[in-house]
Amino acid sequence: MKVADLIDHRTRQWNRPLIHTTFLESTAEDIHRIKIGEGGVRDKLCWKENKNGCFSMRTAYRVAALRLKQTENVEHSTAREDKRFWNKMWKLPIPPKVRNFMWRACSDILPTSANLCRRRIPVDPSCTICRQHDETVAHVLWECPLARNVWAMVKGKLQKCNSEAQNFYTLARQMEEKLPKKELEVWVIVSWAIWNARNRFHFEEKQSMPNDILHGAMTLLQEYQELCKTSIRT
Repeated sequence: MKVADLIDHRTRQWNRPLIHTTFLESTAEDIHRIKIGEGGVRDKLCWKENKNGCFSMRTAYRVAALRLKQTENVEHSTAREDKRFWNKMWKLPIPPKVRNFMWRACSDILPTSANLCRRRIPVDPSCTICRQHDETVAHVLWECPLARNVWAMVKGKLQKCNSEAQNFYTLARQMEEKLPKKELEVWVIVSWAIWNARNRFHFEEKQSMPNDILHGAMTLLQEYQELCKTSIRT
């Protein structure tokens, strides 16, 4: 079937009965919104990148160079932002194992059920805690009821953050921009503690209470920072 077959050539209008019997309602409505050109006029190709509508190699090269430059500018801007983000993360006064965990979480390489399925390992991709959503990194560390119960006890600007996340790296970037340095340290180490608590539940069948998860994370952070201060004094 051609487009011409859908036009009533006596009225120069769309053949509505034929269109509605041939296509879905949404598609039919889209077709009706298309304006039919004047009859007897041959179609022609127009090059929209210059005023006269005629293609030339000069304008083609110019358009290609401009688009390439725009792409490079976007990539360079993203690279600069990524570098700034990671420079700040690597300098946080938190245990090295926690910084390494944050890099793995942002890189989406933690062995969650969703990631294991993506690697064609035959496991159930749903969350082992709530069984309501796929076990992605963002769900595990931010959206799952276990994580939300822990985050509800953390004071500060964190309480104003959205409870949903597109992915964990995007969430981390948002936290880096919104939270003061001290609160960012807490967010990172509590994320690590939530991951450990889930591992204990999964491998040892030991369920940790939200206040115990938070207390353990804060204790580790304080002990590590005190140790760093002692090392500097000595």
